Amino acid sequence: FGGERCAKNKDEQSNVLCNLATSPAALLCAQELTERQASELRKLGWLCAEPVEGATVLGKNTRVTDVTVLHTITVHKERKCSKAMVALATLAHPHFGFNSMDQRLPNACRGTAGGEMRSLALASAHLHNEVAKVDGETRKEFFRQLTAAVVHHHCRVLAGDFNMAAYAVIEIFAAAGIQATLCAYHVEMKGSSGGGVLRYDS
Repeated sequence: FGGERCAKNKDEQSNVLCNLATSPAALLCAQELTERQASELRKLGWLCAEPVEGATVLGKNTRVTDVTVLHTITVHKERKCSKAMVALATLAHPHFGFNSMDQRLPNACRGTAGGEMRSLALASAHLHNEVAKVDGETRKEFFRQLTAAVVHHHCRVLAGDFNMAAYAVIEIFAAAGIQATLCAYHVEMKGSSGGGVLRYDS
C-alpha cells in the first residue's frame, strides 16, 4: 500500500481511502499510511494503531475489539527509513484451527483445546527501496530486529512492502530458524515484455 504517493489529486486520495475503509478484511497491515488516513479510518470504524513512519495494523471494529502495539522497529540509513510494527489483535469472535493449543505460544495468542483462537499477533513491515537493493549492514540490521521481534511475540502473519526483496525474506527467516510460507505477493516485470525479468515485490 503506497499511502498517498500514487494519488495525484483529492479524488484519487478519496478513492484510496474508500478502498481501505470498505475492505472486507477484519485486519489490515499498512506500510505507508498517513496520519490523515489513519484519522479518517478511525472515524469509519477501524481500530488503528498509531503509525510508526507509516507502518501500522488496523482492525475492523465489528470483528476486532482491540489492537495493541507490542513492538516497533525503525532502522535509518541517512534519510532512508525502514520500519515495522508488531501488534496483537483481539478478535471479537473466536476463530478455529489456526493456532490451536501450541504450548510455545503465550496465553494471549494460544487457542483452546478445541482449536479456538481469540487473538492474533501480526507484523507490518516496510523495507526502504534503496536499502532493499543491497544486502548491506542496514538491511541485515533491519531483518535482525524483525526476526527477533517475530520470534519474541510469536507472530503468525507478516505483511510487508519489501521492495523486490520479498523472496529473500523467506531465506532470511529460514537462516534465523523461522519457517515462513509466502502466501501472496505483488509481481513486476522489469524490461520489455519479450525479454523482461520477473521480480517479486511486496
